[in-house]
Amino acid sequence: MRYNYSMKNRAFVFILLFFCAAFPLYSQNFLSKVTWFANGSLFFFTENNGLHSAPMQVQPSFGAGASYPVKDIFKTELTLDFYTALYGYSTELERAVSASVEHRTARVFSSLLGMQAGKDFTAGNVTFRGYGGLAADLRLVLPAEHLKSSTDNMDDIQDEVGKVRSYLWSNGRWLLPLIGVGLDYAPNSQLKIGFDTRLWFPLYKLWSGEKLPAAEGWRFGTGIRLTIR
Repeated sequence: MRYNYSMKNRAFVFILLFFCAAFPLYSQNFLSKVTWFANGSLFFFTENNGLHSAPMQVQPSFGAGASYPVKDIFKTELTLDFYTALYGYSTELERAVSASVEHRTARVFSSLLGMQAGKDFTAGNVTFRGYGGLAADLRLVLPAEHLKSSTDNMDDIQDEVGKVRSYLWSNGRWLLPLIGVGLDYAPNSQLKIGFDTRLWFPLYKLWSGEKLPAAEGWRFGTGIRLTIR
């Protein structure tokens, strides 16, 4: 029994030491293949609600991400973009809509998390990129700033903000398939400068049961990307 116990201890110590030695080597090898990038974009939120909402919102965003090659066949990417927007709730349409400064009740702070796979095609110093995947629009919905502070009015505002929050987080409206293309130029071996164009699909329209305008829910993004290799 002592012999078996001792052997088990030695085996455990050996396995532990092996992983302690292998993990730094694996992590170093993994990180050496990761490509980091930062980007700045303009997001276009298409709308067709007439007088019930503000015109199409155009919001600046900034973000960052990382890509990792999979056996030189394709690459995986993880991106995170930040943007903010103003919303209100239309009782006539019974849903959240984009709002102007004069008619807003909710301020949305969003972290748009994207997970995608893509392929690079390089010719000399120029690289063409194509990719697709899924994005999760993780939205924090708060009362908009500088609203009137009377008690009755704030109760109404809080109620409307709650309706905006409930609408944006229900029926999978936070889940958006995406496709994108980009073009990069490499002035040297450590840096790439390029642009991106992305399109997000309102997949939730397939099951939400709403009678929405054709333009509702689509998003376009275009911007620049700085890649560090």
